[in-house]
Amino acid sequence: MGYTYDEEILSDLYKEAYYHRPDSAWWDWWSGLTKDKKQETWDCLVSEAENTYRLECKNYLEACKRFETSINRLMDTGAKTRAQAIKWYLDTLDLDPDELGFYGGGLVCYELGLDSVYGDEIWAVLEEM
Repeated sequence: MGYTYDEEILSDLYKEAYYHRPDSAWWDWWSGLTKDKKQETWDCLVSEAENTYRLECKNYLEACKRFETSINRLMDTGAKTRAQAIKWYLDTLDLDPDELGFYGGGLVCYELGLDSVYGDEIWAVLEEM
């Protein structure tokens, strides 16, 4: 059997799969595995990381759709520009003004589950507020 696992990036792969790094008990368990079992575990981690990535993509798409739907509704109800609709939308959010001033568009993207591609657009609106 050819082995493709790489202990140099194992912790990173684990984090991609489970959102946190393995603890010392997991490392103790790992160190007791045979090469074949390590490969089997590696393959499972790769599969889990791929599943996690697919779920994140799905969640981002759903969040973007919700955001865009909200912005479009605000434009349909009177916002003259997309920027104005975003401003109105931001006004409805319960975000800490100090954090918003510091983190800006990134905080909004994080709180709403949006992809960071919206960050610059939201920053521009925040700078005008």
